[in-house]
Amino acid sequence: METGNINYPVTSSLAFTVAGEVLGDHHYLDRGREFAHHALDYFTANHLLFGENHPATFVTPKGCRPIDLGYNVEESLPSLALYAMRTKDQPVLDAVVASLAAHMEFMLPDGSWDNSWGSRMFKWTWWGSRTSDGCFPAYALLADREPRFAEVGRHNLALMQSCTHDGLLFGGPHLHLNGDPPCVHHTFTHAKALATVLDAGGPVAVADRAALPRDSASGVKTFDEIQTRLIAVGPWRATLTDYDLVYYKSPTGHPTGGTMSLLYHTALGPICVASMIEYALVEANNMQKHGDYPTMPLTPRVEVIIDGQPYTSMSDTNATVQQQPGAAIAFTAKGELLNAKSESAPGDPAYELLYQFSPQSVSISAAVYGASGAKIVLPVVSSKGEHYTRMNESTVHIQKAGGVIVVRSAGKRGLTLQPDRVFNLVPGMQCLVFTVDIDAGERTLVEISFA
Repeated sequence: METGNINYPVTSSLAFTVAGEVLGDHHYLDRGREFAHHALDYFTANHLLFGENHPATFVTPKGCRPIDLGYNVEESLPSLALYAMRTKDQPVLDAVVASLAAHMEFMLPDGSWDNSWGSRMFKWTWWGSRTSDGCFPAYALLADREPRFAEVGRHNLALMQSCTHDGLLFGGPHLHLNGDPPCVHHTFTHAKALATVLDAGGPVAVADRAALPRDSASGVKTFDEIQTRLIAVGPWRATLTDYDLVYYKSPTGHPTGGTMSLLYHTALGPICVASMIEYALVEANNMQKHGDYPTMPLTPRVEVIIDGQPYTSMSDTNATVQQQPGAAIAFTAKGELLNAKSESAPGDPAYELLYQFSPQSVSISAAVYGASGAKIVLPVVSSKGEHYTRMNESTVHIQKAGGVIVVRSAGKRGLTLQPDRVFNLVPGMQCLVFTVDIDAGERTLVEISFA
């Protein structure tokens, strides 16, 4: 079980079982069952599968486990589901169904998987993960046990179709628009997952639409094993994380520090998305290189440039996040401004963020102590075909297909908009980039609303 990340031994349960059936060898059948039942020790109290790191049993200082949503829903759980259905192993099947229901909490209304916090989010593509297989063998083939599972598959399939051009699946919604080539790996693995469903006689149509967990404005759901909160207020869906897992191959992976790693509007789609703290080819053969165009991390953050080096609110694994008392949903995050290697800036500057969520708007206010020249950096998802209008020094309107996003600053110097959109391969989005100056020791606010 400790050979590489958890997806390897878990998928071995199916591989050994099939080998045993084909060869008529009980040794392989026994080995498959052994791996499947050992996997039962790798579920958290919230039924999330952990082990996407090495060692797989690693526990962080905050008590977190190494978990990656993309690999779990697209590779490990589908293989474990296929093993359990093939062998009629009820204890494993029960664990898989419970885990699929827990992971379903992270699906957004457009069929995307919110892996903005995952241990291997460097392969996040909005619809899933770059080199895993797809969620369909698990969710479609177990839809008789939970009707919402079929809806998960249908949502995700529709999203993948929207990212497919000339028969190839592109690694994100804006990759084709940005002129980046597709990786063929995405296509053949996810086609294989769909073929598995068809070959097993799985459903090809779903009659009635079932509501998914994030369809409803259900407030706050916290997953302590990843120090991540899912927030649903009015039309807004957000993710806040101070997950302190550092993937063993990359200190520049998922953001932490009390970051709002995702903001989504149920009518207007993705508004803010996270990228790696610093884009790096953690798995060089399984990732793409950026082209000759403007790029930067898409994560909303506080940033200060000192001696040409950025120090941000994305890297502090020791940061704290607290929900504020009262009826309104609000959180504070406190930490240090660090570079991508988690090194402190001269003077050890600190930040404090306040997030406030209402049905009408989402606001971020920030204060920085111990440094001058800091800014709020707010990339907002916007493809190059979307028109925007500067209303005044502090307000910009962005026209989306379903309405208008309003970005407004209460800063003294107004709202600065960079002239060119930026693109990042994680999770494959173009963004307009807004910045607001932060006066030392004073609070500066940016608000996102809709019209």
